[in-house]
Amino acid sequence: MALLAPYLLADGRLPVGAHTYSAGLEPAVAAGLTRAQIPALLRARLHTTVVTEAAATALALRAALRAPVDFTPVQEALAARTPTAPLREASAALGRGV
Repeated sequence: MALLAPYLLADGRLPVGAHTYSAGLEPAVAAGLTRAQIPALLRARLHTTVVTEAAATALALRAALRAPVDFTPVQEALAARTPTAPLREASAALGRGV
């Protein structure tokens, strides 16, 4: 999993799940996260969000191989993980941008 950590810090040109920013690192630093705590944050993200998004990718691939292609269940499951409508809308807009 350590090899995946740089992807959490990648810029918007990389398809990093539903986000095109560093997965909340900036707000965490602004809230007091220290340099020494960053590896723990990245490990937590790798074990939670990244694993979930990788699973969603596998489900989307499975859906793409079926006829007719229907990504709705995968999109609905991912949307259910996002707590508020404005965040869901922002996530969808970022995803379309990627």
